[in-house]
Amino acid sequence: MWFIYSIRILLILNLVVLGLIGQWLNMVIITSVIAITFIPEVLNKVFHIQLTKFMRNFLVIFSMLAQWGGTYLRAYDYISWWDIFLHGLSAVLVVIAGVVLLRLIDPEFILFEKRQYKVIGWFLFMTVSASAVFWEICEFVGDTFFGTNAQLGSLVDTMEDMIICVVIGAIFVPIVAWSIKYEKDNLIMRQLKAFQALNTSQEVGERCSVLIIDSKEE
Repeated sequence: MWFIYSIRILLILNLVVLGLIGQWLNMVIITSVIAITFIPEVLNKVFHIQLTKFMRNFLVIFSMLAQWGGTYLRAYDYISWWDIFLHGLSAVLVVIAGVVLLRLIDPEFILFEKRQYKVIGWFLFMTVSASAVFWEICEFVGDTFFGTNAQLGSLVDTMEDMIICVVIGAIFVPIVAWSIKYEKDNLIMRQLKAFQALNTSQEVGERCSVLIIDSKEE
């Protein structure tokens, strides 16, 4: 957690400076980033869901790139590919969010136990696709009411953002499903197993271990 704590200290110092010079809109942007860094604690406190270290750090890094870098430092204006880059990266973040949603829907990880990779894959892909629409709504609200320039005033930009998010999702989600189906020893499976270990009761964990052993023997 030291990484997240360091980011919070940096943002709070940034917030104090902005308050002293009266940049109220930027203070709202920085405050939103600080709030996002507390999402892992909220998930744990309210829903009893723990994220892995990688998931927590990825969330914070993405929020820094999007809000702090993109909106506050205006990378959207100065770096032509910044918006598309973030939309591609967001597909990975949304897959993580999709896994969290699956934990809420399926608290005993039955889908993972039975390796229902097709169901998991489709759920994650639809989550990514829906997120592309939600993201564009948020950008529209920010541009309209808070003076940001996330959509660059263009319908083309909106469509490009949605398409890139769906395309990256269409590439990444099958890799996730393939990793689950064949129990690949890669970053995806290590994170899924770590997430499951953090959020599974001992009884369910034993059932999952038996299932994996049986499937390997077959």
